[in-house]
Amino acid sequence: MNLSLTKPQAFQKEFRWTLNSRFGCWSCLIKVPAIFVLGYYTFFYPLIEYDRTLVAWHIPVLAGCSFGVLVAAFFAKRVKGFLAIVLVVAFIFNSVLFFLNDVFSDGKKVDFKVGIQAKYNHYGKYGPQAMVNFRDKKLSVKAASDEALKQAAYAVITIDKGLFGYHIIRGQRLVK
Repeated sequence: MNLSLTKPQAFQKEFRWTLNSRFGCWSCLIKVPAIFVLGYYTFFYPLIEYDRTLVAWHIPVLAGCSFGVLVAAFFAKRVKGFLAIVLVVAFIFNSVLFFLNDVFSDGKKVDFKVGIQAKYNHYGKYGPQAMVNFRDKKLSVKAASDEALKQAAYAVITIDKGLFGYHIIRGQRLVK
């Protein structure tokens, strides 16, 4: 029997970050999903919110990268980890900014009637949809059916002014 496998040192080497917890190895059942969930929302939340927010692409990219470089300059111990820290901090910074812009919006919704630029019937996994240009942003507005898409002449876009002055799209619908 190999006694080296039963010793705690072999276990400590692989799971050192869980041993300081009160629950020992079982804490990884909490920490690993928490890291995945935080990572998912840190990366995808700004991308999803960017589609809903009427802001030029370079504003969140430059703000996030600038803040990421400043933070990475203080915390990066070697050059190899510098870019990773910049990217992670940039996404976290943008997540916080988009979250604050969304949560602390003024709540005054305004409707805009926009003409349809193109109509696309049902194909593949995508349903019928119409394309509109609204404030230099191309939006895809989904229709309930092909018949509703044929009858629609306009799209109504409902927006709300966010905390930082960038408008957030709250709703989209097709009308005659």
